[in-house]
Amino acid sequence: MTTDTACLIGCGRIGHNHAESYASTDGVELTAIADINAERLAAMGELHDVPQGRRYRDYTALLDAEDVDIISVATPCSAHYNQVMTIATSASEPAVIWCEKPIATTVREGQQMVAACEQSGAELVINHSRRFSYAYEALYDLLWDRQLLGDLRSVRLTAGPEFLNMGTHYLDLLLYLLDTTIDDVRGGCVEAVAVDETVRYSGGGILSMANGVTGYLDPFGEAPKRLYIEGTKGRLSAPLSIAADVDQEWYYWQTGENGQRPKTPPEPLTELWEEDITGTPPTAGTAAVPAQPLFNNAAGHIVDLAAGNRENAAPGTRAVHGLAGLVGLVVSEWTGSRIRLPLAHPFRGVPWSHEIPDYLQTEL
Repeated sequence: MTTDTACLIGCGRIGHNHAESYASTDGVELTAIADINAERLAAMGELHDVPQGRRYRDYTALLDAEDVDIISVATPCSAHYNQVMTIATSASEPAVIWCEKPIATTVREGQQMVAACEQSGAELVINHSRRFSYAYEALYDLLWDRQLLGDLRSVRLTAGPEFLNMGTHYLDLLLYLLDTTIDDVRGGCVEAVAVDETVRYSGGGILSMANGVTGYLDPFGEAPKRLYIEGTKGRLSAPLSIAADVDQEWYYWQTGENGQRPKTPPEPLTELWEEDITGTPPTAGTAAVPAQPLFNNAAGHIVDLAAGNRENAAPGTRAVHGLAGLVGLVVSEWTGSRIRLPLAHPFRGVPWSHEIPDYLQTEL
């Protein structure tokens, strides 16, 4: 069996998850790393036995010097566009670029990243990690192969106060489970919030899906992070957050002659979800995010993808579409109108996250 070479750009918190996933996956080896922070770079290199000569402060130097099969981009979202575009147009010619979510800060940038990767022949995988959850994969089969809920009618996401960051995970999950696209959106209670010295957005709205299902984003910030799916045969409530201190239970109600009755959730949803969200990288401890198995599952998927043995489960095209839906909610609030997808050209440049202007510092 051949072994792919993997390189990591970004040695911060989530970079630890990427590095550990390579260490835990057959057929791939982390051979080089890059980070502008010398301290982070040295710590990651020591943890994963990366030789001193293969630790780079400048990721472009890594691209020039290394034999690359798979590249992880685990940097802040504001850097994704420049880095992925540089990788796609470089001589490194990786088979797969595994980029953290969200794909970019504007839909236009995301589209350009997808086009550049298509032209170069690189598969662009966006780390919407719930696409690599065995529990949600099982739920997809229950919804479509076994018709657990019958004909689907509506879905509701309670995603918390800031939906254009973690919300990209949650909306992407909705698109995956419904196996559809968004026709149009209507924003509700959308407002700017300050997060990590940037402007982002909170709120909610209504999403009309191409398959006739209506989606609701709950604007109530204190609501638990959960997904609710309603169909002609029943209703299901699933956890969204991977945090240890929230409700991780699955709930199921079956529709009968006398209304809906609570039932034990179908196997093996609960068991698989517990496996999905357990653990952080043992080499990094609390320096990384939880749910390491989701990253391991993704790395296994990516090794198969690089070998041409499977299709891309989390392509950039889907990530761009989900981002367009969220940006559409913001634009809808601004304009007081329903926004159809694909977004009109001027709206594709609307940033979902940007630095806080000085005159707004005390207002947000």
